[in-house]
Amino acid sequence: MDQNLVVEFLQDEETSEQIVFEAWDFGGQDVFYSLHHLFLADGVYGVLFNMEQLAPGAGEGTREGALSFLDFWLNSIFLHTQTKQGRCAPILLIGTHKDKVSGAEEHQHISRMLSDRFGKSMALTAWRSVEMYEDATGGVPLCFFPVDNTIGQSDAAVRAALRVVEEVAKKSETIQQEVPLAWLGFYDRIREDKRLCVSLDDAKAMASECGLPVSNRLGLDKEVKGMLAFFNKLGKLMYHTDPSLSEVVVLRPVELLIPAFTKIIRDHKELHQSAETAAAARDFPYEWRQLVDQALLDTQLLGVLWKEYGQHTRVL
Repeated sequence: MDQNLVVEFLQDEETSEQIVFEAWDFGGQDVFYSLHHLFLADGVYGVLFNMEQLAPGAGEGTREGALSFLDFWLNSIFLHTQTKQGRCAPILLIGTHKDKVSGAEEHQHISRMLSDRFGKSMALTAWRSVEMYEDATGGVPLCFFPVDNTIGQSDAAVRAALRVVEEVAKKSETIQQEVPLAWLGFYDRIREDKRLCVSLDDAKAMASECGLPVSNRLGLDKEVKGMLAFFNKLGKLMYHTDPSLSEVVVLRPVELLIPAFTKIIRDHKELHQSAETAAAARDFPYEWRQLVDQALLDTQLLGVLWKEYGQHTRVL
C-alpha cells in the first residue's frame, strides 16, 4: 500500500484522535519467507493478490497458486500475531487490477471462492480476522477490497480500505493501552539515537534519564524490560527475553537486520550478485556451493559477507 497515500488520507480526515501509521512492505518472494516472522507484530495487515489470477477465466494452476499464496500469509499472520483469546491481527485482503477485472459479478465470484476456501480450512481462525468490504458495488458485501491502483483515492474501494485500517487500528488493545509519559519520552529518545543497537545497560541508562522507573514496586530492571517488550510488540524496536538475546536492544531492526540477512538469504544463482558474493565464492568455493545449492551456511562465509558490519557481527 502506498505510504504517501495513507498519510494524505489521514491528513484529510477530520478526527480528534491522531494515529501515525508506518507502512511496511514485506517481500512476497518465497526466498524471503524465513525473514517475515522477525517483523510480524501488532498492526493491521493488508494481503494483496492479483484478481486476474482468481477471475473466472483463470487456469486451475494459476488459481491454485494464488490461493496457496493467500493461505501462507493468513496462517503466518495468525501464527505470529495470535492473542491469548485465539484471535490475530486484523487483515484486509486487497485484490488488485480492478481495471482489468472490473465487474461486480466477477468480484462476487472471487469473494465466494475465498470464503469457500478459507472459511473451511486450517486458516479458519485467521479468516475470522479478515475485514469485510460492506459497501461494494452491486450491493453484496465482499471479503476483500477490489482496487484500481492506477487511480488512487479516486477509487471508492481504496478509500474504504483506508477507513477500515483506521477504524480497526483505533480499536486495537495496544493503541488503547495507556502507558506512562516516561515511556513515550524513552521512545522519542531512541528515535533520535543514530545507533543501530545498544546494550540493555545502555537502554536502562537512557530510561533512567527519561524518568524510569515510574513504578517503584517494579524497579528499573523489570519496568525497562516490560517497556521494551511493549515497543517490541509494536514493532518499534527489537528486544527478546531469550538469554542469548536479552542483553541487546536493536533500535533500528530494519536498517540492521534486513541488509545483513539478505546478504545470505537471496537468489545467489541468478540475481543479487555483489562484490561480497564474488569474494565468498572465490575464497571459500566449497562452503559457497553448500550455501547456494543446499542452503547450508558455514560461519567462515560470514567473515566475508558481513565484513562491513564489524562490531555488529556478534549481535547478528
